[in-house]
Amino acid sequence: MRPIDADALNMYLCELQMANLGEDDDYCETLNEVIHIVDGQPTILAETVEHGEWTVIEDDYAGLTLIECSLCHEEWCFEVDPDDLDLVNYNYCPNCGADMRERKET
Repeated sequence: MRPIDADALNMYLCELQMANLGEDDDYCETLNEVIHIVDGQPTILAETVEHGEWTVIEDDYAGLTLIECSLCHEEWCFEVDPDDLDLVNYNYCPNCGADMRERKET
């Protein structure tokens, strides 16, 4: 799921509608219908994103690196250099959904 700013979308659609007013009535009517569809969608509460990190548990598990999620402690085996866990292609923990990408400072 990708939450969007529905108000900004509607504002953009209204701008398109105003720019074409009187030129293409079918287009404007379609935009009006889309605006009403967007307005009718339920609002969801944004969840707080939990950030975690991969930590090395064992670096020679049958030639693989055994790592775990710092939040749920689920263990996974990867063929990566234990000193460079950036190579792990999972941006999220498959078990708990924790965001494993670097936190952006705000």
